[in-house]
Formats: sequence, structure tokens, C-alpha cells
Amino acid sequence: MQGNAHMSQADYEGIKKFIDDWKDCEPTIDCSGWEDFLKKFSSLRESDLSSGNYVDFYGSGLLGKSEMNFSAVLAWLLRNNVDHGFGDSFFRNFMQLAGFEVKKYDGYSVRTENVLDKKSRADIIIEHDAFAIIIEVKVEGDDKDKRKQLPRYKKWLNEKRGLKKTELVFLTKSGKDAGVAKSVKDAGVVLLAWRDVGRSFLNVLNDLENDRTSNSISAEIVRQFCHKLLTFY
Repeated sequence: MQGNAHMSQADYEGIKKFIDDWKDCEPTIDCSGWEDFLKKFSSLRESDLSSGNYVDFYGSGLLGKSEMNFSAVLAWLLRNNVDHGFGDSFFRNFMQLAGFEVKKYDGYSVRTENVLDKKSRADIIIEHDAFAIIIEVKVEGDDKDKRKQLPRYKKWLNEKRGLKKTELVFLTKSGKDAGVAKSVKDAGVVLLAWRDVGRSFLNVLNDLENDRTSNSISAEIVRQFCHKLLTFY
């Protein structure tokens, strides 16, 4: 038997009463405990912040979205015998990410904003008697000029480096850039993501847990940089 599609007056009145009663309901939640917690938490937070022990070095806006700033910090970490105290640990880790043989390299140099020719300036270049690596950095958005520079960098590496092993690394948010020319990819460009560098460098810190540098100010600066790489996009 086909049901009646029309609502009875009794059903209508019942639903209307339910809705009216619902509208008149007032919350019975006691918020006093939450308010007490917030007061205590705010006081403790202000005390901790004023101690200077919880400074967010990169969250203060020092890095911003500047590719030069990110390049400068990365280059600092890649250098050996500098004031971060980790020697070539991050360098060897980055070499592994880029597909290079991981071993001890003495006498390598790391430079930023290095002029290659009249049209080309490499964000980071690492040179050694045995190899040369150019790292092109992209922090945010699509930069067609960056992608156009990649073939020039590859050509410079091929022409200027002789018998050295060479590598061109394109460091971006995703590690995948469909805009990179196929000819450049075929020539051997390594695509890396900032997040992978951040995770990998954090592993370096974890491996050095019992090392004298693991709890240093430098370690905290590196740790914050890594977390920035994991969250800035």
C-alpha cells in the first residue's frame, strides 16, 4: 500500500515543538575550569618567553621567503670546519641525497651567488678537484627564469669542468617540477625537495645524539631550520 506523503497536523506540531524547545536551550557547560587553565598557562608562557630559552630563530622573520637567505643557511651547513661544529656531516648527507658517492672529501669549497658568466649566477656552487655541483634554489611559486637558467648551468658544468664529475641540483618545494625541460632532465638534473633536506638533516642531528654538539646552540639553530623546511609551505 502506498504511504501518505503528507505530514499529519500532530506530527507537524510535534516537530515544531521540538525545534522551538531546541532553540530555547542554553548551554550548561561550566567554562570556569578552562578559564582558570588559560590564566595559569598564559602566566607560565609569558615567563618562559621572557627567559629567552624558547626563541624561534627563523620564525622571527629572518628567513622570510628569500631564496638568498635559504641558500646562505644551506651553504653554511654544507661547509666544513666552520662555526656550526658539525664538520662535513651535513655535506656528506646532502651528497647522498644528490646521488653522489659518500666519502671524505678534503679541500672542497662552498660559495653562494657565484657568477658563472654574464647571464648566469649560481645560488650555490660546491667545488672540489674531483667534482663540481651547482644547486639552484627555488623557495616559492613558479619562477620561469629559474628554469631557463638550468640549461645554461648544465652547459657551464659540461664545458668548464673537464674531467670532473658534475651535478646540477634543482631544490624546490615539491622536488618535482613539470616545467623543467625534458632535455635538461635527460642531461641529469637532480630534483630535490626542501622537506627531504629537512628530514635528512634532522636524522644527522639524531645520529649525533650523544655527541658533544647535539645539545649546542648550533644544534638548536639547525633543528629550527629543518622544522622550517618541513612547515614553511
